[in-house]
Amino acid sequence: MNKHIAGIVLYNPDIPRLQENIESIYKQVEQVILIDNGSKNIKEIKFLINRFEKLTLIENKQNKGIATALNQIVNYSMNCNFNWVLLLDQDSVSPLNIIDEFDRYTCTDEKVAIICPEINDRNSVQVSNSNNIEEYEYVKECITSGSFLNCSIWYEIGGFDEKMFIDYVDIEYCKRVIRAGFKILKVNRVELLHEIGKRNTYKFLWLNVPTYEHSAFRKYYITRNTLYFTRKYKEDENILYAYLKVIKRLIIVVLYEKDKWKKINAMYRGMRDSYKMI
Repeated sequence: MNKHIAGIVLYNPDIPRLQENIESIYKQVEQVILIDNGSKNIKEIKFLINRFEKLTLIENKQNKGIATALNQIVNYSMNCNFNWVLLLDQDSVSPLNIIDEFDRYTCTDEKVAIICPEINDRNSVQVSNSNNIEEYEYVKECITSGSFLNCSIWYEIGGFDEKMFIDYVDIEYCKRVIRAGFKILKVNRVELLHEIGKRNTYKFLWLNVPTYEHSAFRKYYITRNTLYFTRKYKEDENILYAYLKVIKRLIIVVLYEKDKWKKINAMYRGMRDSYKMI
């Protein structure tokens, strides 16, 4: 019988939502590892987790980014002799059968690096695709939260890219998985309740333009990492298309969003700093 572990990355989490997250996965695994990235509400976090026995908290005194925290989780899991680890964001709620369902596929193909669920966005009005007639399918990428990660393959391809800090971390890892000849398997009947972000739709001429409104902090990393990722994989990616995406986001900021100058400045710095990363 396989042992199971789950890892959750924390940064100023909403405590009731975090409790819901922990309770949804706690009975499905032998251990839960929490990596805190310098949360201001660390006392409330500790008060909550003291109610649970098999939780381990590792505190980073400052925000080291999502990539570093994910690498800490997988390193810890390997040191404790776990072969697979379930990665979760702090606002995700797992179905009660996620581990049992994923476990069915861990031995079917030695090339599977990630097993992932259908994502059900809390803020979306769209109906999920859980009625897909296929039991599972192979995909080219998935988000980090809800992904069941093969620790040995993570080690083989070099873990998550810590230069990225946040944004595109999951996409970049998936790119390396596929390029190395491994696979990402999506189980269509497993749904993860996850909050992707606040989505807005703006009217531009005759078009409805959907977008997620982010802070200047996030605008910087999204811009920087979009261009860094495209240059890093220039054999597969289109740099012109990447710049067009950045320009589109910039136009939306100028026309519709608050804190325009902060965000424009952040995006400019992101473009500039992307050249320093390669």
